[in-house]
Amino acid sequence: MKLAYVTLQCRGRTDELIASVADQLTRDGLRLAGTVQSNIERPDRRKCDMDLIILPDGPVVRISEDRGDLARGCMLDSGALEQTVVAVYACRAGSRCRCS
Repeated sequence: MKLAYVTLQCRGRTDELIASVADQLTRDGLRLAGTVQSNIERPDRRKCDMDLIILPDGPVVRISEDRGDLARGCMLDSGALEQTVVAVYACRAGSRCRCS
């Protein structure tokens, strides 16, 4: 197994690059399995909302919890993240890709 990483300066740029590459590969006819993260800025919050789109066709799953502007620490919704893992596995196995 080979591991690699990509990092760009400025918040959200790496996720935008990965989404763009995934979109181009899909247009080129490749069937992808996995997720792409997007971060949605909220003017009323210090932290953004985090969404994962399950490739190839969705759905979009919110993986962050809105705990209010004064909340500290991690906002990751581990249950939602686990749902995306199950959905990606189903896509890889050829089943219908969905989260319930």
